Amino acid sequence: MRAWATSRRRTSPDTLDAGPSKADTWKPPSIRGVARLLQTDQKELAEVDRGFVDTLLADVPVLGDVRDPAHRFAALVRKQGTGTLDDWMAATAGTSLEGFASGLRKDLATVRAALETPWSTGLVRPAWSRDGSID
Repeated sequence: MRAWATSRRRTSPDTLDAGPSKADTWKPPSIRGVARLLQTDQKELAEVDRGFVDTLLADVPVLGDVRDPAHRFAALVRKQGTGTLDDWMAATAGTSLEGFASGLRKDLATVRAALETPWSTGLVRPAWSRDGSID
């Protein structure tokens, strides 16, 4: 019986066979990976990833509607964009980001201050760390 099963397995593919190797199959990205792909500039993506993003945007058009406003908001936060917060909030009207923009409007002064105030990722040294004791 073993010899028959072995010869059959070697001569014809079966539903129990593993199929193509893992190197030949494409594994879809995680949700976090999809978010990263959508936020990355199309020119910087590998061909396979670009194809995935293009297919995803074609299948889920609402993602395309929020992609540009999301990129613009990220540029505002990073101080790389030329737009204003008011322009961005107006652009979110009717999109899935409208609720997010509405939440920002509730404390607009704080959001503006956060976007306009310079910040640093430099080292912050608390007062208690000078000599190891708490002041």
